[in-house]
Amino acid sequence: LKPASRDHAPPLPAPFCTSATMTTTPKRKLPTFDAEEDDAPVIDLVSPVATRRGRPRRRLSEEEQPLVKAPVVRQPPAQQQQPQVTPCADPEVARLHRAVAALRPGACQGRLPCRDVEQGMISSHLRTAVRAGGSMQVLYISGMPGTGKTASVMHAIDQLKTCRTMPSVVPVFINAMRLGTPVAAFSEMYRQMPGATPCAVTAAHGELTRMFTDRRAKDPVILLVIDEIDHLITRNQAVLYKVFDWLSLPAPRLVLAAISNTMDLPERLLPRVASRFGIVRVDFAPYNRDQIVQILRERLQSQSAIEAFHTVAVKLCAARVAAGSGDIRKALQTCRRAVEIRLAASGATGPVGVGHLETAEKDLLRASPAAHAIAG
Repeated sequence: LKPASRDHAPPLPAPFCTSATMTTTPKRKLPTFDAEEDDAPVIDLVSPVATRRGRPRRRLSEEEQPLVKAPVVRQPPAQQQQPQVTPCADPEVARLHRAVAALRPGACQGRLPCRDVEQGMISSHLRTAVRAGGSMQVLYISGMPGTGKTASVMHAIDQLKTCRTMPSVVPVFINAMRLGTPVAAFSEMYRQMPGATPCAVTAAHGELTRMFTDRRAKDPVILLVIDEIDHLITRNQAVLYKVFDWLSLPAPRLVLAAISNTMDLPERLLPRVASRFGIVRVDFAPYNRDQIVQILRERLQSQSAIEAFHTVAVKLCAARVAAGSGDIRKALQTCRRAVEIRLAASGATGPVGVGHLETAEKDLLRASPAAHAIAG
């Protein structure tokens, strides 16, 4: 084959193109600074005298110094000053604010007024059962809602924990109304037990039974309190029977207390429990008018706010609540709302009266979901 002539040579690929065939892009000219035109002052916070292109930079004059922002030094959260709450200048308004604080449901902890007999029965049974290392008797506390059942039991438990002469006790409290299903009570009980390890919900009952079977004499006493036990009712009452069957074990070191809104729950739904175990009953009657007046007055006196209410308004509120359910929580809520209405009234003076109380009752009635459902 004859070599190809130079005139008919194939075109070279792009990377091997000659300089004659390539298009050159002009280089961008970088901006330059003219020493004669660059007269603007430059602020330098790093060095006292800095140079650029051999020329020292001008120092700031005294008039230009405030233009330079000083670095912000932030204090740690622990060293920052907390805002001080200035007390109200008006003594009447300050008294009303103290009344609102006194009428909150959890404002007064400890002994409940007008429940000395019931609290004495609860405390006596729990002390005897804990000292004996357990009891086969069930403490059954019943009564209408808002009569102080749960608060009385918690007060007795606090006394047990602070008593130095009592054996070691571990309280386990369960509110059955907050459980998704009745069977979930076992997992909640097991979670609060000392030394419990994570387990499945279906295995919680077996773990609890094994724990109560292998109890030793030096182990602490388990005080199991089941509030709203009515919500553990099932078709065959399997959950309740499994709980009460722990008391029949040889040495479970268990004290069981049940709080219910039903008076005859053991006899009506749990005949096997009523026949096998002893039941210690503590019944809480609804509050009457005089008891509600006494509770409201003691709460207001604890905050030096007894003059925030007219005497007629307190008695009227107590009479209306006692005629209904006797729920002390409703009385506290109504009086607290009446104080808020009195504070919101512009230009009003004097304590909370009957008019504020009636307005509060109407507001609470309108806010009730049951009232909205009835009205359609």
